[in-house]
Amino acid sequence: MVYFTLSSEKQFISSIGGACSPDKDFPKYLKSFDDGLLDLNKMVTERYVLVDINDVPKALETGQLAERWILVF
Repeated sequence: MVYFTLSSEKQFISSIGGACSPDKDFPKYLKSFDDGLLDLNKMVTERYVLVDINDVPKALETGQLAERWILVF
């Protein structure tokens, strides 16, 4: 397994969707976002705060949440 170290001691360990080189790829994604070519906000269907994390499984089971979601700290 390959580990990629990001800033602030965070590590990107692996991805279900394929390989990634964060030091090279993340700046490209951010530039595409800044240039309006990549709409990241449309890709996220819901945001949850930590206190509401227990609502996620129910939303998944009932079909209210079928795609990507973000946990906001």
